[in-house]
Amino acid sequence: MRLFIAIHPDPDWIRHLTGCQHQLVQAGLQGRLVPRENLHMTLAFAGNCTQDQKDTILHLLQTLSFPATDARCLGYHRFGNTRVLAFQADPAMTSFVQELRERLRDAGIPQDDKPWKPHITLARGCAPLQHPFPAPECPSLMPLSSPVLYESIQTRQGVTYRPLGRD
Repeated sequence: MRLFIAIHPDPDWIRHLTGCQHQLVQAGLQGRLVPRENLHMTLAFAGNCTQDQKDTILHLLQTLSFPATDARCLGYHRFGNTRVLAFQADPAMTSFVQELRERLRDAGIPQDDKPWKPHITLARGCAPLQHPFPAPECPSLMPLSSPVLYESIQTRQGVTYRPLGRD
C-alpha cells in the first residue's frame, strides 16, 4: 500500500481551494483539477509500505505532539506541470515535520527525502499560463489540523486517497 501523511484542510478551506481552482481556470489554466476530496498538504510520503509499517506510522502519529498553528498563504506557484497554492509554515510546524521524518527514518519507514515545501496541489498536467498568476482569492492564514495517514489507491477513475488514521 502507498502511504503518506498529510493535513486535510477544514471545510471552509476546501471551499477556498476549489474557489482558487475556479480562479485559475478563469485565468486560462489548462490541466486536470485535483478533486476536492483529494486536496491536502503532504507532510511526509512513505511510499509502498507493509501492514506492520502502516501500524508503526499510526502509532508514531499518536506519540507526536502536533502544534496548534496556521500556515500563511504565499500565493500560486508552479512545480513543473503542477499548479499549487504555496504556504509558509511557522517554525513550530517546520520542526514538527522534521521530527516526523526523523522518526519515520529511525523506524525504517521509507520516505521521500525532498525538502518540505508546504503547498496544496490544485491542478496537474498544466500548460504554462500566458500571463502571471492572479493573486489567490482566499484568507491569508490556513489553520492546520492534526495529520492523517492516507493510502493512495489507483482506480480506473484516477487516484483516490483513503484516510487510515488520525492523530
